[in-house]
Amino acid sequence: AGFILAALACALVLGWRFRSSAGAWLIGLACLAAAWVLWSDTLAGLIHLALEKTQTVGINNRSAEFAAVVGRLMDDPAAFLIGLGWGGQFRNPAVGGIPVTYTHNLASYLLLKVGVLGLLGIGAYLAAVLARGLAAWRARPDLVLALMPSLLMGLMLHTSYKYMCFGLLLLLLRIAGDRAALRED
Repeated sequence: AGFILAALACALVLGWRFRSSAGAWLIGLACLAAAWVLWSDTLAGLIHLALEKTQTVGINNRSAEFAAVVGRLMDDPAAFLIGLGWGGQFRNPAVGGIPVTYTHNLASYLLLKVGVLGLLGIGAYLAAVLARGLAAWRARPDLVLALMPSLLMGLMLHTSYKYMCFGLLLLLLRIAGDRAALRED
């Protein structure tokens, strides 16, 4: 998924940058054809493995994982409101039902750790960052497109929301939005 999102973002950025240049489009198409010739077997293998994994376990049991978090928190109304804390564990169906302290997406992780109240607080923070992201989009769509694969993966599919680089990407989006907003004023 990360590879597909990154390739799509690169294609969109290049298409936006060279939208009026026929020569650039021809060079881009030639590069794509060359990449396909050079790496088609590898790409086909990656696609096959991803499809096989998805058929076997779904999309990493994300819905079952979320349901397990909610089920764990429903045992205690206080835990539902404020979470289980950073050491809180649950049996995660995405990893074979063993007790773990993490989930694969930010929403279920926050629900587990800081409950509904913390989830709402982080949601407000993310909404503020994304609001500035709209200003950044108007000023620097190439930058926003470059950031989106990593941010989307971190928010929805992978535990990378816990890595420092995820916070730095959010900061970069916020700074770009602030600069764009200052220029608009």
